[in-house]
Amino acid sequence: MYNSTAQDYRIVILLKIVVANTLTNTISAVLYLLIQTGLIIMKIYISAMATDKKAAMLQISNVSNVLLEHLIKIYLYPNTEYIDHWNHEIWNFFHSVPKLKGSNKLPNYKFIRSAVGQYEDMIDKFVDAVEDEYSALTPTRTDQTELEEMISTYFDWISEELSINGVVSPSQVRSELEEIGF
Repeated sequence: MYNSTAQDYRIVILLKIVVANTLTNTISAVLYLLIQTGLIIMKIYISAMATDKKAAMLQISNVSNVLLEHLIKIYLYPNTEYIDHWNHEIWNFFHSVPKLKGSNKLPNYKFIRSAVGQYEDMIDKFVDAVEDEYSALTPTRTDQTELEEMISTYFDWISEELSINGVVSPSQVRSELEEIGF
């Protein structure tokens, strides 16, 4: 038996679905064409690759102690068989910074340099720890003032480079370490 009200209702719903899908697909197709032809320019933020400031600060400060330790190692023992490994580790620990969420820009020099933290009062403790770890080796250099200046120069350089380029290569790090006198 034909129930016109129920069947008509089903037809109306089916027609609404078809029209809605067609309209959605049509709008999507038109937007796609407008974007492709440059008539609509969309600004897209890829936030999955960006980091918030707090996380970026934490990421940088987390590597500063191990970076400091390796700079001290290459200062104290520049002629050891481990030098190439330590140089590579210095690059490996800190060779890039993420873009920041919101601005989608690299952190500036001041941000990076402050994230490294205040380490000057810890250098003598790190020197003692490194000398203890490598007690079989004799340190070649022991001038703490010189060491502090060299570390500061390296942190200044890496902060500047990363604020501009976001990344440094192993050869850039090696070259800078040599130029500083490590």
